[in-house]
Amino acid sequence: MDEQMGKMDLKPWEKDDRDLPAFGGEHWHNSGVHARFAYAVMLMSKRDMIEFHRDIDGDQIDLLFANLFKTAEFLKYTVAMMESAYGRLLISACAALTEGVLGNGKQPLRFEGCTLRPTLARQAMKRRRRSVRKRSRQQLAAHARKAERQ
Repeated sequence: MDEQMGKMDLKPWEKDDRDLPAFGGEHWHNSGVHARFAYAVMLMSKRDMIEFHRDIDGDQIDLLFANLFKTAEFLKYTVAMMESAYGRLLISACAALTEGVLGNGKQPLRFEGCTLRPTLARQAMKRRRRSVRKRSRQQLAAHARKAERQ
């Protein structure tokens, strides 16, 4: 497996200076603020949320919608990039092992705990599979009910 992974080709990204501000301090500060708003929303009951809509200016609600969506999309992109970087690091480590750069007794190999797919991705895949199975069961049950009525 190490040799197969080591043979995978990696193409570097083209550097784009427009990407850099997204990973700067101010952007992360704003993302943190938006995440704290999301957390506060999750702590509210439905009744509290209805009152929130009643009491807060509509433009502010629209801004909150936009910020939560934008931050969620940015974080999804960031997670995908981090998981891709993890994979690239694992691939390059396997290539280094194959080329004798690692494992020659001078550098310890520490692949324990390394997986081909990081934990978050594995958890997301499990949730997705459970969700698909649940939807499939619900669709089958709905189809059965429909067939019984006919």
